[in-house]
Amino acid sequence: MTNENANAKAKEPRSLSEILADAEATETWAQQMNQQINEKLEQHVQDLLVRIKILKTRTHDPNRSDEIKQTFEEAIKLEESNDLKRVAMWEYVSYLEEQGDCETAIPLAERFFAYIELNGDKSQIADAANMLGGLYYVTENSSKQAQQKFIQANGIYEQLVAENPSVSYQAKLARTCYDLGTLYADYRDSHHMDFAKQELLRAKRIYEQLVAENQSTYLIDLAKACYCLGIVYACTNCPELANEEFCRSRDLFEQDSKIHRFIKFR
Repeated sequence: MTNENANAKAKEPRSLSEILADAEATETWAQQMNQQINEKLEQHVQDLLVRIKILKTRTHDPNRSDEIKQTFEEAIKLEESNDLKRVAMWEYVSYLEEQGDCETAIPLAERFFAYIELNGDKSQIADAANMLGGLYYVTENSSKQAQQKFIQANGIYEQLVAENPSVSYQAKLARTCYDLGTLYADYRDSHHMDFAKQELLRAKRIYEQLVAENQSTYLIDLAKACYCLGIVYACTNCPELANEEFCRSRDLFEQDSKIHRFIKFR
């Protein structure tokens, strides 16, 4: 083939199928590269979380809290700037909640909730709503916001239990019923007390079922539900029912204490 023929062949227009095939190959390559980059960034976030776990064990280090905060913030910056899963953000909210720092935790939890509503599944959305509700609950003048989030979480957990009545989902549903019940009881008026009684009775029934399956894990939760229900009955002029729940709560606390002493010294 002469040079002129070769040049002529090279200048022949490419077919549409060839162009599309090249475009698809380029897109696939770009996706693979992005996946590799994201995997490396996610691994870096995991490495930072491991460092935080180590820092938590250094209880006598005066700089420990500052280093934990800085490391969390570095991990969260990586997640947000690269649109990664918010694993570090969730853990930081949990950490701040444990430390009692709701003022710092709430705006972070709100950012996490906004992200998870768009990117998470129903279970993750319910967990995020429940955590945010808990943070609002212990903050002054935020009871209405707490109520909204607890109701949202409660509704989703009800759906999940209907779809899959696992112990995990039932326990989470019971917890939101308990949280809602105690929140309603805080209002101290008859209207909200009726709602408080309704939710605490739901929590009690679910915990009774869970105790039948796993006594050592859920006995203390049942005891708390009975105690709060006793307070509601006492506030609504039902002394006999209140005394019944208080006595049951006391017996359950004692039973739980005996079980855990037995487990500890086995």
